[in-house]
Amino acid sequence: LVGNQSISNKEFSRKNLTPSVKNQGNIGSCVGQSGRVVYGDTQEFEDKEPSAMWIYKKGKENDPFPGEDYSGTTIKGACRGLVSEGCCEEEYWPYRDSEDTEMLEGAKQNASKYKIESYHVVLKSNHDLIKKALLQESLWTSINVREALYYTPSSGIIDSEKYLKSKPIGGHAIAMTGWKIIEGDLYWEFQNSWGKWF
Repeated sequence: LVGNQSISNKEFSRKNLTPSVKNQGNIGSCVGQSGRVVYGDTQEFEDKEPSAMWIYKKGKENDPFPGEDYSGTTIKGACRGLVSEGCCEEEYWPYRDSEDTEMLEGAKQNASKYKIESYHVVLKSNHDLIKKALLQESLWTSINVREALYYTPSSGIIDSEKYLKSKPIGGHAIAMTGWKIIEGDLYWEFQNSWGKWF
């Protein structure tokens, strides 16, 4: 646990424990960027940074939905890649805003040191389990982006009712980092990959 935090707390945040926010740029690498935050918030990468490009590219190779009409990849594909091949450190496959960025020599050998044993799905309705997990580590999740997300106020708090009424844009992967109770309603905190403004 982080200090004496518990799931009954009105708020909890890992944002000071996670890798810094970056900008994915113009490629659909949100799975890689959010995976960098989630895996970077582990003991294995305590003094290092996982490669967002590796996570993204290996996700595409292991995507369970090949040929689907979307850019990017899925969290499930990326998890499969982390189990089978691990994840190299950022220095072995630095992030560039380009699909053509290539890994450097030694990346595969480095990645083999950072394999995960398994991954698990938590139902979005199981708030207590999500909170318990967040006390230990960041979580990888995806959302259906709606137009209102582009107009998030400086408070960072999204009005759920207005959000759900706005136009759907597409899927997006993010790193869940905490929660907050505001006027009796539960809000999840997440780290985005669209630069520091988000």
